[in-house]
Amino acid sequence: MTKGIQTIRRIISDFYMVLILIFLYAPILTMMVLSFNQSKSRTSGAVLRFSGMPRCLTAVPLWGL
Repeated sequence: MTKGIQTIRRIISDFYMVLILIFLYAPILTMMVLSFNQSKSRTSGAVLRFSGMPRCLTAVPLWGL
């Protein structure tokens, strides 16, 4: 193969890898953003509150396993 074809294949494979990672991590990031919502409904997410994050981070020590 020539060097140009190898470069094109590498770019295409990198593009597909980025797409796969986006589809894998998008639901996780969505749930992280929605977890800051204070209301029980997912439709009114206008107010994001970060008051629950310290409790979330200190509830279970992950490094003491």
